[in-house]
Amino acid sequence: MVKDSVMYFVSSDIHSFFKPFKKALDKAGFDMKNKNHVLIINGDLFDRGPDSVKLYDFIRSIPQERRILIRGNHEDMLCDICDKGYFEDYNLQNCTDQTIFQFVQNMQVPPSSSYSNIMSQMIASFKTLGIQDWIRSKEWRNYYELGPYIITHSFIPLKDIGIESVYLEKYNHLSYIPDWRKLDPNCTEWTDAKWGCPFVLYYHFFQEERKNKKILVCGHWHVQDFHLKFEGKKNDSLIYCKDGLIGLDACTAVSQRCNILVIDSDSFNCFDGNGLLPLNPNKVCRENKS
Repeated sequence: MVKDSVMYFVSSDIHSFFKPFKKALDKAGFDMKNKNHVLIINGDLFDRGPDSVKLYDFIRSIPQERRILIRGNHEDMLCDICDKGYFEDYNLQNCTDQTIFQFVQNMQVPPSSSYSNIMSQMIASFKTLGIQDWIRSKEWRNYYELGPYIITHSFIPLKDIGIESVYLEKYNHLSYIPDWRKLDPNCTEWTDAKWGCPFVLYYHFFQEERKNKKILVCGHWHVQDFHLKFEGKKNDSLIYCKDGLIGLDACTAVSQRCNILVIDSDSFNCFDGNGLLPLNPNKVCRENKS
């Protein structure tokens, strides 16, 4: 690594687990005071874990020019709740209510309030903090391109001639969009792109990007599934890196660890932050990709 090159530290799917995230970031060598150290959050900052407020304060303490924030499906859900003013079942299943509660837990609630009124008041109080406005600001984006790396929460947007094909895994209804980089960041295609299985979509629809030697860096889907499918390994929460595909989501809620991918902006070499071991994104995967 070149001494004065900018180093990018990429993490994904922290899900409000501040302690394992900070431990991994420290081990990778991230220095808050180093102007050449840039943090990239690849979506799903909140939900599930106990430290939403602590994590939020830490991210906001990093100078804006040294943090790159990429929206995931959980950021979309949080904003949707603020718009609707109520929780749906899938919001509770994804623990977005816990995130909101952690931010407003000291609010005063009348003793006679019903459950639905309490939930509505929680959401209304949370909205006054402006976190949903921050997520919708231009600081947050859907992807970040760094040399050969396309860093996005799950996958790039696809054309869909079916109905919710990403969710229903009907891949014959989907197709690559050559000018996907020019799409409106708030379009349906980008919303859907944050939900699919990245390694399945990768082998169906990333061929054109691979012709240009692009590498997909994704979260959203647990790396344990990558390792099991392509290597036959069980319960492996380390970074998956083969065939131009890098998976980061360590399923922190279960593994209690976070992955940090370190990218050297001078050489575009990448490393596993857990010991700064060099990774080879172009190592060929010979297992079943269907």
